Formats: sequence, C-alpha cells, structure tokens
Amino acid sequence: MKRMLNLSAALLLVAAVFPTLALAQDLSADLSGATARQEGFASLVGQGNAVRLTALTNGIGTPTRAVIRRGGADVVELDAEFNFGLATGTTSGGPVAAILADPASYQLRVEGPDGVIEGPIVGVASAAGVIVDPLRRNFGNVPVGTNSEPRRIFVTNTADQPYRVTLVGIFGPNRAQYRILGDECSGTNLAPNQRCIVTFRFVPAAAGLQKALLVVRSNDPAHLETHVQLRGDGV
Repeated sequence: MKRMLNLSAALLLVAAVFPTLALAQDLSADLSGATARQEGFASLVGQGNAVRLTALTNGIGTPTRAVIRRGGADVVELDAEFNFGLATGTTSGGPVAAILADPASYQLRVEGPDGVIEGPIVGVASAAGVIVDPLRRNFGNVPVGTNSEPRRIFVTNTADQPYRVTLVGIFGPNRAQYRILGDECSGTNLAPNQRCIVTFRFVPAAAGLQKALLVVRSNDPAHLETHVQLRGDGV
C-alpha cells in the first residue's frame, strides 16, 4: 500500500539578521503505473521559481526521466539524477513558478526502462504575483579587491494580470561591497508568466563577513517588496 505524507502547506523561513519572509511549499505526488508493482511517491519542495524533487519509484527500473506535465503535455523537464528506485534534483525556471501557483492542475511523470508512473501534484497554491528566486545568495570567500563570479536572481510574474517592477536596488550597511551588473527588471511591466533577470557580484573592499539586501519592489499588492539576502566573506 502506498503511503501518503502529512504535508504542511507552507514553511515560513525568517532571517535572523534581516527581516525577510520566504515562502516554501511542501508538495507531493502519489505515483502509479500500469501494474500493481509500478508505484512510487514524490516529495517536491518549491520556493520562488525553483522546485526540489525527491522521488521513490518501484517497478520501472532505474528512472531515466522525470517531467511535470499539464493536460497531457510536457511543461518542465526536471534536471534530476537517477539511481535505482530514486530520482533527485533541483530545477529552476519561469514555468516552475506558475506550477507552484496552481500545483493541483499538474502531474508528475517518472519514466524507466520497465514502465511509467505518474500522478497529480498535491499542495496548496501560493499567492500568485511577482515572485523572486532565490531569496539567498552566498558568495563564499572572495579575495579583497577582486570580483566574484556573477550571480543571478529571477523575477517572475505568476499572476494572471501584468505587474510592474518599480525598483531593484542593494541596501544595508555593506551595500558598497556588491554591484549590480545587469538589471532587466527595474521599470519593466511583466506580463503573466514573464520573467526578468538581475545579475550582480560581490566585490569585497575589506576582510570579514559582508551582508546586504537586494530589494525588488513592484506594484503587486501581495509582494510589494521582496528581500534577497546577500552575504560573502572578504579574505
């Protein structure tokens, strides 16, 4: 008999230093195939426009493919690693945010050499609108006076109406240690399911831990201001 997990609709993550709120969704999919021995269970943790997949499978051999579908059509090919009876991985992208806004209308499909198992995604929809992903960026150790590798965030409109991104900026006591390299978002009207990208880097001028906030503001009443935590160590 297949087991169903006790799901929480959302996990609120509160930053210790900067008061920002990140909404994570714990979703699941109870999977079945053509025969009684073909079955499985998947846990999907969604945040912003990223989803982390862990799928246990039985009766289809080592999985070869995992995909989220809607209405019989593939929507997102999940970038997963496959072992015998197990699929794990994380995938990001604009369509993922739309899935997390209405998970019950999608299905997870896992394929293997001996068959296919699939089932509906179960969960509670998040508030649709201007979603920022990820909500944390850690640059690690970077030599003082040098440039880190660029990092990006994705801003996606998961609502069914357009919203405007009014501002993207870096704030906080160590804001001068970070530089925005590219900003596709400020002043942009995002249509439904449209996304934009902000690129930035860490340029430490002093040794030690340097923290700042990258702030995204919009006219979306549910997400007027979203904070992305930035941290890096100058060495």
